[in-house]
Amino acid sequence: MSVSFAKAVRDGCRNLGVEVNEVDGCYSRGNGQTSDYRGIVNHHTAGGFTIGFDRILVDGRWDLPGPLCNTALDRNGRLWLIAAHPANHAGASGGWDTAPLPHTGLFNKLTWGCEIQYPGVVPMTDAQYRAALIQSHVVCKVAGVPGDYRWVKFHQGTSVQGKWDPGYAEGRTYDIARFRDDIRALDLGADDGGPLWQQIFDEITGGA
Repeated sequence: MSVSFAKAVRDGCRNLGVEVNEVDGCYSRGNGQTSDYRGIVNHHTAGGFTIGFDRILVDGRWDLPGPLCNTALDRNGRLWLIAAHPANHAGASGGWDTAPLPHTGLFNKLTWGCEIQYPGVVPMTDAQYRAALIQSHVVCKVAGVPGDYRWVKFHQGTSVQGKWDPGYAEGRTYDIARFRDDIRALDLGADDGGPLWQQIFDEITGGA
């Protein structure tokens, strides 16, 4: 399921104009859990406006092994596929905006994780924001909840550890309700659930 899900996200984002790059080993990389992806959690790295991807997202930190996300967004709005299998990005869930996802210590296996590579104390670039909207839209489609953006999360809303990402100023998180409204307002052209999405569904289900 992990590989077909990742390839479906890749293809869906590309179809909607987002450049997607595959990091070597992405389709075998994960934390050892079996995925059951139902939604997406968006984060910021609190690092620089990276061009490309931060290697730490693959290798991990001294206190947390990699991978640290499934995808990363660079300053130009390019998406980097880091890991198809569950990544160590979300920790435990249970924050104010967790539902309809469950409160669990095994949140990583349930959520696709995107690290947006920027400091978090200033806004992300317009290109990053648009690509984050598109990927969130695509993940909902691939997960079988098209147009139901309750499954699109910010880490601030699900964390039980006081996380506040993704932010636009020190300690200030983007508004998740506004983000979901901005997904709905996207001009996605002919993205109407046609042949591409049937192909994606067939890939995930094995054509059943």
